[in-house]
Amino acid sequence: LFYWIFFFFLFYEGDPYDYMRYPVLGGFEPSPPPVDCNFAGNIADALVVVYNKLKADNSVGGQFYYYTGEPVSETDKIRTVAEATGKPLLILPQWLLHVIERWWTWARWNPNVYTNLDLLRMGIVEQTFDQTKFFSTFNFKPKITLTEALIELYKE
Repeated sequence: LFYWIFFFFLFYEGDPYDYMRYPVLGGFEPSPPPVDCNFAGNIADALVVVYNKLKADNSVGGQFYYYTGEPVSETDKIRTVAEATGKPLLILPQWLLHVIERWWTWARWNPNVYTNLDLLRMGIVEQTFDQTKFFSTFNFKPKITLTEALIELYKE
């Protein structure tokens, strides 16, 4: 299995960071901490709402707001895509994620180049933000859930 996976990553064509398109999906249990994820269409809608609110009430300007999406673990996202596409799902113990990250960090050739290692690291650290101020100020509700977006994007 290891050699098949290694061979696949050497010769995979396409966006190397779009791991949801790989023929086998992998996740970890227990699930890593959540990361805020968003659908680009929701971000565009939010920008329009913010623009219109600023035109109507400029007092909301000059402040900092977070609109970062829905908190979800990478394993939960991968499960959603696996169910939608019928792809096999390989669940590994979370301790292995940390071993891979440490080994990859040690073996890295050039730390100034962004690689899949950086994506892996992002999945280890919780990255969620309090979005209450954004939602209360702009009265925004996303049109599409992250689950709906993932299914639409990756279904065969």
